Formats: sequence, structure tokens, C-alpha cells
Amino acid sequence: MNKIIFITHFKPSPIGHGGNHRSYQIFQDFSKIDEYHLEVLYIPLFSHELTNKKSVFLRKLINFLFRILSRFSNIIFSIVFLGNIHYLTKYQKLIDNLGWKIKFFKEICEFKKWASKKSNKKICIIDHPYYECFLNICKRNHVFSIATPHNLESLDTFNFSQPLYSIKTPPNIQFEVEISFLSKCNSCFMISKIESNICQGVGLKTFYYPYFPVGEIKNEMENVKTMRSSQVIQNGIFLLMGSFNHQPTREGIRWFLENLIPRIEMLKGLKNIYIAGSGTENIHKMFPDLPEKIKCLGWIEQKEFLNLLTNCTGIIIPHHQGFGAITRISEFACAGIPIVSSKHPTEAIDIPPGVIFAENSWNDWEEKLSRILNNSLELKSQAKLYHQWEETQQEKQIEIFSSFK
Repeated sequence: MNKIIFITHFKPSPIGHGGNHRSYQIFQDFSKIDEYHLEVLYIPLFSHELTNKKSVFLRKLINFLFRILSRFSNIIFSIVFLGNIHYLTKYQKLIDNLGWKIKFFKEICEFKKWASKKSNKKICIIDHPYYECFLNICKRNHVFSIATPHNLESLDTFNFSQPLYSIKTPPNIQFEVEISFLSKCNSCFMISKIESNICQGVGLKTFYYPYFPVGEIKNEMENVKTMRSSQVIQNGIFLLMGSFNHQPTREGIRWFLENLIPRIEMLKGLKNIYIAGSGTENIHKMFPDLPEKIKCLGWIEQKEFLNLLTNCTGIIIPHHQGFGAITRISEFACAGIPIVSSKHPTEAIDIPPGVIFAENSWNDWEEKLSRILNNSLELKSQAKLYHQWEETQQEKQIEIFSSFK
């Protein structure tokens, strides 16, 4: 049977963060391709995401040793090659790839057996540059490869904030290395228009592969929309979702709270703002005098999350930099919930109905939030247009999927 192997660092799941949801969408979409069987090869980048205790210990040890080697070699090569970035990148890449080959020796051997078989058609989907050792096997065995990166990792502002010689974090991916990886793939499917344009600009065969909720995620969002339409929404409640451990999200939340707290009483009718997501329970350490109207929930269970979506007046997405929020925008739009978003993430996608964007000035944010507080019913009616928007996104998918069939 023809086979597709999807190598991913985020487990495809309808429950979890945006990375899980994007992988879930990719899994669902490629599962529908006729005459192909899809198999997921989940290889987490972080050892704590592994379930086998022996694997966790072994890979943590290998991680530690190779990060020390990587940092030490970076210093040595900087001296030897007088800071020549070409040689530094070359040798850094060799060391990193060697580390990955040792850590995932078993998976690589099994993948090599599959790729080398002469019969049947094969497609390999890879979502991260760290899996280049798998891509090299594809190239040698003429396996059709598709890159589906969640973002251009080298351009994520999270990378810029990392200490240069940290043992705790993986080495930053250089733009040159990432583009080199993508250039080896037969095709690149990007989640945003901006990243698509960048890749096309450097000559890569690239398609804009938009995200919208599918499968169980879509069912849940449509259930939320049905429940919202059959009840009176509690006016004055906003929800802000995002991981406080992700630097661009954290900076967005911090900017929002720094401006909101001194002027919170100016938002007439505001009852509560719930901030949920990994690490958000620690916001009070940054803002010890949080007003009672702001509730920091931390990570919440799916049931509580859906309950908040069902009852909130609107969603707040204050992203001013980096990547993120794209998955949530279309999901909340599918649920028929009004969204106030920074302009930054909306420039990367076709904006779904129900989204209004605010400029990077608090006066504009205050005006847009007040608009939802005072006129949410008008915005809710835009939810009826969501299916038309989704159809246009599906048409783009048909175009890109036909490019490799």
C-alpha cells in the first residue's frame, strides 16, 4: 500500500496548544488522500515529553552531552575561524545532526528500511529542521518530501531571547540552515502568508496552507456556537488564552496588562478578564497588585475551557511580535465568538469573520473592547459568514494538495 509518514514534534491532538492542533489538522487532511495510508512518527524535541522512562533518561543524557559539546565547539570554532559564520554554521550543523542521529537511532533505522523499499509510492511530511537526518534519507531514496513547519523557527522572537550558551535550551536555528533544510524538500506548506512569501522570495516551491479547525476541534467549536446562540451571553466577560511560557505571548500579555490595569475602570461594563494557559498562574509575580477583575487561571482542563468559550463576551489576542495565535483566531471565529486582536497576527492570514483588530495604541484597544461590551450582538451576527470563509480556505487546500498528487 502507498504510505505517508508524518514526522512531527507536536503530537496530533484536538486537545492541547496550537502546535497540537496544527499537527492534528495536517493528520486529518493527509488522511483523506485516496490510496495512501498515513502513519505518524511522533518525535518530541524535549525529553520530558517522552513516556518511556529509560528513553527519557538516555535522551536527557545525550541532550546534555551534546549541548555541552555544541556550546564548547562554538567557542573553539569562533576562535579558529575568526568568527566566520559559514564555517561556524557548517560545523554546528554537523554536531547537531550527529546528536539527533544518536538519540533517534532506532527510529532512523526503521525509517531507512521503509524509504529504501522499491515498491509503492511514498510521501514523507516533516515539520521541523531538526529532522534533517530523515530528510536526507528521503533524498537518497527519492521519497517525495513535504515540509510543514509550524513556523520559520529561525525568525521566531523566542530564539532571539535565548542565552547564547545555555545548556537548558537547544541551539538556535540559523536562517541559512533552515532555508537549506526547506530547499531539500520537494514542497513547502506554510501556515502563514508572510512565511510563504519569504520562502517563495528565496526561490522555494511554497504554498500557503491555511489553518482552520477540523475533526473533533471543529465539532467542539460548532457545539460552542450552538450553545451560545441558544442562551443569553453574560456580558462583560473576556477570555485571553495563551502560554505564558512562550516569549511572544508573554510579551503580549504583559503589554496588555501594563496598559489595562491603570485604566481598567474606563471599560464600562467589564466584569472579568480570564487569562488561561500554561504559566499564566504566575502572572501575579509580575503584577502583584492585579485588580480582582483579572483572573489568572493557569492551565485549565478542556471542560473548563469550553465552558469559558460558551459564556464569554469576547476573546482578547494581544500579540505584537513573533508567531502564534493563528490557530486560535480561526477556532474562536468558528465558535462565533467576537475577537479583538492585535493587527500583527491578522496580517499573516485571511481574516475570518468576527475579528476586529486593534492598533498598537491603548486608546484603540479601549475603543474596540468597549465596542464589544456595548454591541456584541452585532458582531455575533458575523459568525454566520464563517462557513463562507472556510470554503475559500478549503479551495486553497485543494490547489496545494493537487500539486503533488
